[in-house]
Amino acid sequence: MAKRQKRDSAYQLRRLKKEHPALHDDVVNGRRSTRAAAIAAGIIKEPTPLTILKREWAKADLAQRREFLEWVKATGPRKSLKPVPPKPSPVSWRPVADGGGHLTAGAIARIQHVMNVRRLMMGGVMDELGFKRLDASLGNALRNGYAVRPAMVSALETWLDDNAKC
Repeated sequence: MAKRQKRDSAYQLRRLKKEHPALHDDVVNGRRSTRAAAIAAGIIKEPTPLTILKREWAKADLAQRREFLEWVKATGPRKSLKPVPPKPSPVSWRPVADGGGHLTAGAIARIQHVMNVRRLMMGGVMDELGFKRLDASLGNALRNGYAVRPAMVSALETWLDDNAKC
């Protein structure tokens, strides 16, 4: 079986010399450390806070894990990360769009509510409306205020009527 290669500073310095001569010159002239240059070159990936938490979680014993979870509960967010908007009244979403094809605020709230309750993604809604799943027009209308075509307005009216119980 082959011996594992050492990934020490000498290895990093060799790779810097071969692949990133400018960073190698910085290390040789004392302007950067070998580690800092290797990170800048992408040879070393700096751990993210999430990877550090995962690594330390694996090392913690049961009591430390319980203590950490209690701390998370005490300091975590008070509300859910994605609140479900209150259910609009059935007539509040009418009309779906103004004269220019822009969705009304009530229609946007109603569409998002149905999506949250039914746990639908945008592609699923587009499929139910009879359009291609990858058509981004409804998503752009909901998020960025873009106008939708008249065929989508009528399909949305029917879809919202069909989902009135949500």
